[in-house]
Amino acid sequence: AVEARFLGEYRRHVAAVERPLATGDAEVALASSPFRWRRFLSDEEVDAIHDVGREAMEAGGAVEDRSAWGQPAGTWRVAYLNEGGVFERRLPQLYSKIRAAAQRVA
Repeated sequence: AVEARFLGEYRRHVAAVERPLATGDAEVALASSPFRWRRFLSDEEVDAIHDVGREAMEAGGAVEDRSAWGQPAGTWRVAYLNEGGVFERRLPQLYSKIRAAAQRVA
């Protein structure tokens, strides 16, 4: 029974990591340089983003479990904040602020 449980967990892990994350072009991302803007977002803006992220995770459709093998499911969850335009609709000014900043440093 224990062996079957570990085999099931291993299969879940393999299925999760074989799917690429739904992000932009990895080659372009790897060629870019990180940019840090100190205090770009206020504490209130960060809290609002966390609220939208929590809602996305509770809804389930915008969340992917990428937990490593041997870790309990849900240890590493990726939440896509703008899945279906949710982030843009809920926080349009903040979405525009982040998008404009990304375009300036691109």
